[in-house]
Amino acid sequence: MRRLMSFGWAYGGGIDPEDFYVVDVRQIPNVNFLTPRLRKSHVLSNPFAQSVISLADLVPNVAVGCSFGKHRSVIIVEEIARQLRAKGEEVEVIHRDRDK
Repeated sequence: MRRLMSFGWAYGGGIDPEDFYVVDVRQIPNVNFLTPRLRKSHVLSNPFAQSVISLADLVPNVAVGCSFGKHRSVIIVEEIARQLRAKGEEVEVIHRDRDK
């Protein structure tokens, strides 16, 4: 089973690099001011986000962190999960800080 996690750096990294390949996506412009639909298209059209999504094919477990773990990292993790499930893979998704 593949494991994917979104988290917010503001709440501390605390992700064990032995368990997850950790990616910092704070360089993608913040989207919290956009509507949910626009957030998703804005994040997923970013070239760096696309490289993170592609990376998921190479490593078993990925943790994606943005500032507060509520928008950019969640959108990217959900897209990775969607693509992996479409390939028939079993995926566990953890949104560590989304509801804080």
